[in-house]
Amino acid sequence: MVEIVTAPDIVNPFGTRNTFHLDTTSSEDLSLELLLDAVSLNEYGHEVAKSVFRELREDLETVVYRQEVFEELLLDTDLRQTVSTYAQKLYHFRDSLLQVRDIHSSEFMNRLRLLREYITFVNHLPNLDSAKSRVLQEVNTYFKSIKDSGGFQETCKLVPEIENLSGVTFRVAFDNNGKPTSMSAFELVSSDSSEIDIDLSELVEEPAERGYISSLLRKVVNRKKEDPDFKQEQQRTEEQALIERSGELNRLGRDIHLFIERQFTSLLREYSKQVYAMTALVGPLYFYSCFTDYFAKLKEREFDITKPILLAKEERRTDVKNVRNPLVGERRKAMQVTPNDITSNADENMFVITGPNNGGKTTYIKTVGLLQIMAQSGLFVPAEVAELSFVDGIYTHFVAPDDITQGDGRYRNELYRMKSILQRATPFSLVILDEPCGGTSYGEGQKQSLALLDGFHQLGSTTYFTTHMHPLTDEVENGRLPAARNLQVDCIDDGVKLVYTFKIKPGASGKSYGEEIAREVGLMPHNIDAIISEGAAEGGYARLLRK
Repeated sequence: MVEIVTAPDIVNPFGTRNTFHLDTTSSEDLSLELLLDAVSLNEYGHEVAKSVFRELREDLETVVYRQEVFEELLLDTDLRQTVSTYAQKLYHFRDSLLQVRDIHSSEFMNRLRLLREYITFVNHLPNLDSAKSRVLQEVNTYFKSIKDSGGFQETCKLVPEIENLSGVTFRVAFDNNGKPTSMSAFELVSSDSSEIDIDLSELVEEPAERGYISSLLRKVVNRKKEDPDFKQEQQRTEEQALIERSGELNRLGRDIHLFIERQFTSLLREYSKQVYAMTALVGPLYFYSCFTDYFAKLKEREFDITKPILLAKEERRTDVKNVRNPLVGERRKAMQVTPNDITSNADENMFVITGPNNGGKTTYIKTVGLLQIMAQSGLFVPAEVAELSFVDGIYTHFVAPDDITQGDGRYRNELYRMKSILQRATPFSLVILDEPCGGTSYGEGQKQSLALLDGFHQLGSTTYFTTHMHPLTDEVENGRLPAARNLQVDCIDDGVKLVYTFKIKPGASGKSYGEEIAREVGLMPHNIDAIISEGAAEGGYARLLRK
């Protein structure tokens, strides 16, 4: 058995302690897939990132471990390029291993080529001795341990031996009719017949594809033509036999090919296991290098990028200055994305947010959730400064369409989701609710919304609750919910259109600006009359309109 050096876990080095599962609904609500698309991860890095987001941690040691490498790579672009090159090479090895399974390729040749490249890679590893982060130190130590391992030394010896097959010769014999005899071992011997020796090193120079052996035998015969001792008649007979017996030659070629596969492929497959073990690093290295590239690109767009400080969940505190959602206009400069603050503590941790549609309520609460996930995953965050406590769960509800397959309407689905959140959330959880209870009458929705606010207030979870039900803000102002505060999105009505600032400020908006938005869109009652009349005239059915 070949000695295998197992790759270190450079994403979860301390196991899976203190984790909680982020459910699919919350992941979709907070647009995590859009974030992963923006980072441009390959499939292996994408899977690592999804796993990191799915299994969030209350583990400061893991967070700091990941932050170290992001900080180092952000500061050292040359080192970041080196890590990216590592990742790309490992991706190539992984891809080559998968291609070996292709029935149209030669496993023997592909594995031999793979091991040759692997030897070159290990013998020319960049020096990471100067790396400070534990991640890169462990990667550096791992590659050195491969180079020093007995398995690698054996591989370095094995590959040249297989490549240099000049000492292994197939002796192909022909009977009196010029027909190649079948092969039994390294040599094919038949008395009173012509013999042709084939140097196997010629088979390694290019893939032994079907028909190649036949072509090689013809080359051998042509070389014999130049031998003055080779009789012309015998030459003609041999050459004609080769041409006439192309089917037998192809069969013989397959026999030789199968012999090589039997002798060497299983051995090469065994030695390839180390390459496969090494490629376990491809996803983690892409995770680190691609996210660092993403942070660097945000900085180029003048976004603030900072290393967040994580606090114990018992502090129940968040203090973030000038955070921007990086997914708002993905290629915009920072000045085109409005920054906001996120502030909460144990005594003020429920926020009822009102304001017009498109004013920024939903973007703000998505930013709250996205920031928490990024920080708790050990990533940097798009803010000026950020201190926030760990949470033991993130639960969201955003408006979803009716599920006609289950026969459930929007309101019933909302209530099922609310019940599930109340059952799972704790005082140390983050709850984000976007306009719940809108699937029923205004009065019933308002009553149920107040009941939910009472419940989450009693539970103590940090809760963000957007709504157009303005009487709820009166309950906050009246002190019914001591830990609750009203927030609003600032906008200016100049009498012609609404000017959105996308800025969150204290207080209740007082109105949802539905009429103003309808005026801006052009859907006031007189607009509707004009639209119908114009359509009727164009369609020629004006006489059918009700008077």
